[in-house]
Amino acid sequence: MQPISPNEPNCGEPTDPSGPRPSRRFRRHPDDPHEPLVGHEVAAEYMNVKPATLHQWNYRHIGPKSYKLGKHRLYRLSDLDSFIAARATPGGDAA
Repeated sequence: MQPISPNEPNCGEPTDPSGPRPSRRFRRHPDDPHEPLVGHEVAAEYMNVKPATLHQWNYRHIGPKSYKLGKHRLYRLSDLDSFIAARATPGGDAA
């Protein structure tokens, strides 16, 4: 296997080693390289639910669209927004 040159781009990371590195908190989605994927904990925080609730939704197949990459379950922020918007109640007032 050939070593990667420090000047060769690698998975969207900056080529300047002294520059800022991309956050490990976000991963890139293969269909849209500009929209990051967030992990389970971040998704739960974004939706203002407990991680255990998100686990249950995934187990019951009623949660937001997610992507399983290895042992990690990842979410697009736009999918989380769509999931939340689909469950909005008419009238605008919370009961």
